[in-house]
Amino acid sequence: MPNSLWRPSRFEIRRALCVFTLFVLAACVGCGRTAESYVPAGDAARAGLERALAKWQSGGAAGRIEPAAAGEAALQAVDRDWTAGKKLASYEIVSELPRDEGPRKFSVKLTMVGAAPIDVTYYVVGQDPLWVFRDRDYEQTTTM
Repeated sequence: MPNSLWRPSRFEIRRALCVFTLFVLAACVGCGRTAESYVPAGDAARAGLERALAKWQSGGAAGRIEPAAAGEAALQAVDRDWTAGKKLASYEIVSELPRDEGPRKFSVKLTMVGAAPIDVTYYVVGQDPLWVFRDRDYEQTTTM
């Protein structure tokens, strides 16, 4: 019996992220916006990360997360553990990390069901949607 839930392959995720990156670069050149204009405010980035992790913990799917309330941005969550179906037992957003440039970064402690806690970094970039990347997925996307 075929699986009725569509899950994007690594290739599809990478292709989507490449298209997004090219779109952002083209928009920066085309309208005079700088890359810094795609960095969300700290409170918006933290709230987006919180929404994404809460969605994962409650069993929701990775990928596009629609706004829960008026005034919220849509999210695009990219985490290969989440996409692979790993269950998130708990999380703690420890702190926002310092940055000179580039996306907002947050130190997060994740605990998967049946596993020890791990420390990871999440990157948040964009305005609407806010893109929420796990560290290894962000690094893979930016080093293509």
